[in-house]
Amino acid sequence: MLCRLLPALICPCCLPQEVSLQDHVRLREGGDLIDADLVCPQCHALYPVRDGVADLLPGTGDGSNPGGAGDYEQEEMLSTYLWGHYADLWQDPQASEAYTRWAQLLDGPGPALDLGCAVGRLALEMGGGGELSVGLDRSRSFICTARKLARRRQLSFSLVEEGRYHAPCSLSLPPRLQGAQVEFIVADALALPFVRGYFSRVASLNLLDKLPDPRRHLFEACRVAHPHRARMLISDPYSWSTRFADEKKWLGGSELAAYPGRGADNVAHILERESDPAWHIRQRGTVDWTLRRHANLFERIQSLFVLATRGKGDAGD
Repeated sequence: MLCRLLPALICPCCLPQEVSLQDHVRLREGGDLIDADLVCPQCHALYPVRDGVADLLPGTGDGSNPGGAGDYEQEEMLSTYLWGHYADLWQDPQASEAYTRWAQLLDGPGPALDLGCAVGRLALEMGGGGELSVGLDRSRSFICTARKLARRRQLSFSLVEEGRYHAPCSLSLPPRLQGAQVEFIVADALALPFVRGYFSRVASLNLLDKLPDPRRHLFEACRVAHPHRARMLISDPYSWSTRFADEKKWLGGSELAAYPGRGADNVAHILERESDPAWHIRQRGTVDWTLRRHANLFERIQSLFVLATRGKGDAGD
């Protein structure tokens, strides 16, 4: 984990109080923490850094965590998301350019945060200009893979072809993404381990409808965004399901939900009317994204985005 990120870290278990973590370092290499414990001086929760990967999920308090990311730890899911994030780099004819489009919407200065980053494409895009970029996900498999790719600049993996058949695949980062100032951490999008107002750019892509409390996620994203100069991108297909959240928690799609109507409209309403400081809705639209389940099955997703700005960003800066 990048040492420069330490001053921004807080204990997620103590939220809404923001308690800085104390670091007990065993191994440091240059500007990276390789082996350390991050400890909360108030609740004494312990967050391990092992092999450079920080685990800041709220857990048992002793460095272990009973949670996880379920299906997203499976090898087949890793294949699906590596293709979905990077297939355009090897010019696969089925690939979309969704991440290039999302990155353009968030182009600008200041530290960036990608919530639910999966295998890291947007975080790499936002860090390609030399700015600090942080990717966050509950899946340790995704985070370790993204971190390995960012540091080695290339990755070999297997793509699911059919059933148990796999094909070898490799990817190399283009020069514009090499040397990106990026870090990836394991953490919960409902309890962000960062101080208030740290990030100038915050993204939540295709995550909102997979969370047990999407409204809480929005307010956590707002909390860590800078109050006077920030850009926020929320993009989601709004595939609401009781598999992930109680229907009353949905931000749309049901008259039983706390926010009936359409999800994108409710997200815009929350950012403009319920957030303090309020956001200005700069742009709305759609981005088409494709996932590859195997060689014969592709899933096309239309993700509806809301781009919002605060402060100087309201003037288009």
